[in-house]
Amino acid sequence: MTEKEEIEAILDIFTLDGWKYIMEDINKHYDAINKIDGLSNEKELFYLKGELAKLDWFKSFPDWYQHALDSLER
Repeated sequence: MTEKEEIEAILDIFTLDGWKYIMEDINKHYDAINKIDGLSNEKELFYLKGELAKLDWFKSFPDWYQHALDSLER
């Protein structure tokens, strides 16, 4: 399998209903933790910031792989 075929196979995942449900869950969790009201110290703030960064990274997968495919096709 070529690199292009691998990326296309990965991109296919993002069209499945299961991916849609995962993203809905991630967005709900993101919204639930994207609040600083209840934080009591900066350690909690930095932990929360890290959690949000991980979710942002995961949410960026479709764009990242689309960019990789676009780069191969140039």
